[in-house]
Formats: sequence, C-alpha cells, structure tokens
Amino acid sequence: MVDLGSGTGVLPLVMCEKGGFGSIIKDSKIYSIDSYPRSVTATKINTQIFGHASKHTAIETDLVDLYFTERTSGSANELNFYKNVSSELGLPFSVDLIVCNPPWVPANALPETSPLDNGVYDASNQEFLKSALNFARIHLDKAEGEMLLIFSDLGY
Repeated sequence: MVDLGSGTGVLPLVMCEKGGFGSIIKDSKIYSIDSYPRSVTATKINTQIFGHASKHTAIETDLVDLYFTERTSGSANELNFYKNVSSELGLPFSVDLIVCNPPWVPANALPETSPLDNGVYDASNQEFLKSALNFARIHLDKAEGEMLLIFSDLGY
C-alpha cells in the first residue's frame, strides 16, 4: 500500500488498526510519500506509536516532480523510466492499494501558502492530484488494485 502526500502518515495506520481493507493492509508493506522532511519524520514517529514501524517505509520525494504530466503515453520508455524511479525510491512497481487525501481548497485567493497550508489549500492548480492519478495509472495493479481518494468538494 502507498500513501501519497502522507502528511503525518495517519491514513494507512488508522486503516491498519480499524480494518476496512483487511488483508490488503495487514499482509503488505506500507509506503508513505511526502515532499516535506517534517512530514516524513512525523510519519515515522506515528508508525512507531501504532506499532507498524517494521513494515513501513517513509519516502521523501516530490510526487509532482516525478509524476506530473498532461499526457498519458504508456510507452515502453515511460514504463522503464518509472520502473527505475520505483527501484531508486525502494517502492514496488505494482501496488494493490493507494490512498491519497490531496489538497482540495483552491488557494488562488491566498497571498501565499506554507507547507502546512499545502495539506488543504491547492496552490498548484491540481498538479498534485493529477500526479497522484498518474502514479495510480502507472503503478496500480491492473487486476485487483484499488485507489482510495479522499476528496472534498467544499471548495468548488
């Protein structure tokens, strides 16, 4: 399972504790991806608190830098590129579950945002969401994979 834009990393941990996806989570390794070092640190601390540190990997990388694209090619070159990215990040190429709670309130009215604001206010014109969906297009198991996208329409 992969948590994209993990923040504190609590989504997959609560799912592990409360169930909901049963054996998908209990039998798999958890990967959390975020671009902010403090988020990665918070995720590591929370996995220790919840007792899942042994099956968890927190990765600091910018999903938008790697996965944002307006096109969807599916070419062999693209797949090879992302296989290399997966290998370098220590992620499996194919995953069975992706969870993502992207920023959902348009930030165009805000003069500037901070890393904390970026969890709620979308200053990137949905680049993070598009990157998460591209990640799913490439990495989600085609036969049995699922993506849990937590998205509010409050801001739209």
